[in-house]
Amino acid sequence: MRKPLLKSMGTLFLLIFILLISTTALADSFAEPEPSMIEIENGNKVFYMTQPEYIGDKYPQSGLYYNTSPPEVIYVINSEHSGISYFSPGNVFISDDGMHFAHLPIPWHNDNVPWNNTESWQVGQEDFSEYTTTVLEFYGKGALVKKYTVSDLVIDNSKLEFSVTMVGWEMGNARSFDSESNTLLIRTVDGNTYTFDITTGAILESDREDSQIITNVDSGISEMNYEQSASGNFMPNDSLLWIVLGVLSVTLIIILVVIIKKRSTSYD
Repeated sequence: MRKPLLKSMGTLFLLIFILLISTTALADSFAEPEPSMIEIENGNKVFYMTQPEYIGDKYPQSGLYYNTSPPEVIYVINSEHSGISYFSPGNVFISDDGMHFAHLPIPWHNDNVPWNNTESWQVGQEDFSEYTTTVLEFYGKGALVKKYTVSDLVIDNSKLEFSVTMVGWEMGNARSFDSESNTLLIRTVDGNTYTFDITTGAILESDREDSQIITNVDSGISEMNYEQSASGNFMPNDSLLWIVLGVLSVTLIIILVVIIKKRSTSYD
């Protein structure tokens, strides 16, 4: 009976190891972006989100166009931030007239990391006291108006969640966009709520009690003065993934126990 037991335990550990590896990989697995578009003004205008490799006769450069054949350009996107190349309907919030929009770039561990180039980000950035990754941008007629980094919006660094290549700074499923008032509400992982005016990038409301927000209208830069909390221990992956991993591990253990009992009965 001892050999079957050892064999079963070995199988269990192998399954848990494979599950752990696959779950960790899944944390940074998402579909490579493809050209997409958003129709506005009852289809009179189209906002194109086109990656550089797709720009051509079929897909114009990212920007706003009249919905004609061929599309007549209203403006194109001008930005040095590489994340602008990876627009998708899920991370762009555009005004009803299409002239202003907010963009949430992929939150790489540092700025301007090319797609699938995991060798470019600096290992150990989670030990820094400030996080320069750009996570929120505002555009007017295709030009960058204002941007915010992780450190601009998150006070308590110990709440940040780090995966293999990205940093989790948003509270899940907490975004809310009102196209009539052009306001975007975002909640951070440390519990701060911000309401932004997407036409200017200004913070209209916030429940963040320790901050004093100073807006420089001329430069379009917001400075936020606060005492940075000390960095703590960081979660390596999204907590939901670990919950799923735990549930699956318990299920495997239960299955293994049942198998061992059946085998013990048969040996008896």
